Amino acid sequence: MTDRFQNITIRIVGILCVLVPPAWCAAGDTLPTLDDADSTLCLRGIEAVVEEQEEAEQRRWFVLVGLVNVYPRLQREQLIKDILDPAIRFLAPGYRGTKTFTDMRDDGLLLPPQISVGRVLSRHFALSVHVGYSEGAVRTKKKNPSLLLGIPLHSDVRIRRYAAYIGLDLDYYPWGMAALREYPNWGARLRAARPTLGARYTRTWAGFDAQVRLGLGPFRELIKVKLSDDWALANITLVAGVDVPLNSRSALIFNAGYNFFWEEKQDFAGTAYTVGWRYMF
Repeated sequence: MTDRFQNITIRIVGILCVLVPPAWCAAGDTLPTLDDADSTLCLRGIEAVVEEQEEAEQRRWFVLVGLVNVYPRLQREQLIKDILDPAIRFLAPGYRGTKTFTDMRDDGLLLPPQISVGRVLSRHFALSVHVGYSEGAVRTKKKNPSLLLGIPLHSDVRIRRYAAYIGLDLDYYPWGMAALREYPNWGARLRAARPTLGARYTRTWAGFDAQVRLGLGPFRELIKVKLSDDWALANITLVAGVDVPLNSRSALIFNAGYNFFWEEKQDFAGTAYTVGWRYMF
């Protein structure tokens, strides 16, 4: 009812642009007619706004692509810092430590991609499904003089992590969705931005494998250890953010939230920050 009332109001304003004389008209001037150029432009401008608004309202489906900057706890990797690194450093004091995904997290480099497809339910709600996959490896390969007569200690530590995920998203717009239309500049776009709240339920299939090789001198693999594990996990993410409209079809999406896990939370729970681009069709 609100949208219909707004459209009727805009059309009435357009008609008044034709019927009411402009302020610069002298008292004896005649009223402008529909053939008058200024009145015609005024009416067409109002009708163009109405048509653009009606066309935007007809677009309900959208696709969203983005990056999620995650900061999981990764406490399992602390064993490397507490056990492996001191053992290597005992034999080779010059060893500076093993690079892990914890280091990448602290540098803001954990950026799994994500794509969503969804539908606008109303001015205040949107529902979508998101999917994604990420995989990466870190490797620390060093050669340091050991305490054993300076014989080189060879160390090679490789850690790989991977995750595939799918989830359901519900977004709530307390002030209504940001209006998608053509904007003259970024100031107008920022003024039209609207806050959002959301909840995501996600199923994740994740795993890791690690390989440690240690050797002395020509014997590069005196010690070789392999570790691996995998999990099937569920989590809830709560987010808050803002949508900034770009034009009549797209908007920039920014939000921040926290990933709550029931299992393996010591490794996977943590904050997440999303930046994305949503396109309506």
